[in-house]
Amino acid sequence: MFYISEFDHAIEENLPCQSGAGLIYKHYFIWFGLNICTIDLDYANDAMGIIRIIMMFLGLFLFYLGVLSNSRLNKKSHQLDKKLMIPFVLVYILGLGSSIVFQSNITVAIALCTLTVILETDYFVTFVVRRFSKRK
Repeated sequence: MFYISEFDHAIEENLPCQSGAGLIYKHYFIWFGLNICTIDLDYANDAMGIIRIIMMFLGLFLFYLGVLSNSRLNKKSHQLDKKLMIPFVLVYILGLGSSIVFQSNITVAIALCTLTVILETDYFVTFVVRRFSKRK
C-alpha cells in the first residue's frame, strides 16, 4: 500500500522533461531494501539478535528512501513536508529502538517491526487519501 500510494496516486504523470530514468534508478533502493528484509526473514537465525534487527530496519530504510525520494515528482496537492515527515521518522526511530530493546525475544522484536511498518503505511496512505479527496 505504501508503494502504491506514492507511485499510483501521488506522482504527477504529466510533468514536462521527465524521461522516467530517475524513477527506474530509484527503484534500486526499493529492490535492495525489500531483498534485505526478505533475506533477513529467510536466512537469519534467532541467535543473531541485534544484527537481525539492524538488517530489517536497514531494508526498511532503503525501501522508504526509494519510495519517498520520488516525492519531488508528486502532484502539488501531495507534496511532502516536515509536518508529515517528522512523525514518520519518529515512528521509525521508536520502532527501531524498541526492537533493539526487545532483541532477546525475537517474536516481540518482529511484532514491533511489523507494528512500525503498519503505522507508517497507515500514516502515509491516510495522507495520500486525504489529499486525493481534497483535490477532487
